[in-house]
Amino acid sequence: MKIKQVNVVDMEAAEKELKAFNYSDDAIDRSVTRLKEAAKKSEKTHNFKNRIALYEFEKSIETKHRVIERPIPDQADVKLLLNQADGYLAMYTLIAITTGLRPSEIRGLKWENVKYSLNQIWVRTKADENNVVSNRLKNKNAKREVPLVPQLADALFAWQEANKGKHNPKDLVLHTRLCNPLPHNQISQSLDKLKAKLGITGWVGLHSFRHFYASMLLKRQVQLGLDFKQIPTILGHKDFGFTASVYGHSLDTVEDKQQISQSLAAAFSQQISL
Repeated sequence: MKIKQVNVVDMEAAEKELKAFNYSDDAIDRSVTRLKEAAKKSEKTHNFKNRIALYEFEKSIETKHRVIERPIPDQADVKLLLNQADGYLAMYTLIAITTGLRPSEIRGLKWENVKYSLNQIWVRTKADENNVVSNRLKNKNAKREVPLVPQLADALFAWQEANKGKHNPKDLVLHTRLCNPLPHNQISQSLDKLKAKLGITGWVGLHSFRHFYASMLLKRQVQLGLDFKQIPTILGHKDFGFTASVYGHSLDTVEDKQQISQSLAAAFSQQISL
């Protein structure tokens, strides 16, 4: 098929096929972006008009972010996985649920960017779709500093000490025996096997841990003392509007609404003695 013949249906079909092969959300987004860039370049070169199709596709992606409910692991799932996982999967899972880093950012995380003294993890590198460490992050907002909680700091330090002296020229926190980043599919398959063994269902993919972290930030925003600017900054999003459009549905459960009602009641009681 020629690039000028590509339409919205073709793009959506390609996206579904990539998901079927368990590609990460980051990899899919990059592929779609490159396809759109190629279409635009071809339009300019060959002077054909495909602007409407591109516009419709971009709008469909925006709508998808607004309406799709992303399945999120519950606390019981997370606790069970942390108790049963071992080796690199245990380390990966703990990093993912306590930082919200993208899978590519965890796979490309270097020890030099684990700042124990600052209680921070600096996101400066990633492992790309070719499993190559790169400083070309997803976007300009992806370069950020993420809080490093004590539980993760202790686990990272123990992991670092256990692997001290081993050959690690790329300074990676997680790596293969050949010192390359752990492949996305390898981690994903290990997680799927453990989930099947434990009977965990309802959500899929490594990105689900990021959803868990993001939903926790939103649900406990006031308790954590976070403002509307800090949450998207921690997640590497452009603004709070995007964060809310992607994860706002996580606040729509009956339990969450009841909690909001109870919190409002307590607040009004304190402020105006209702």
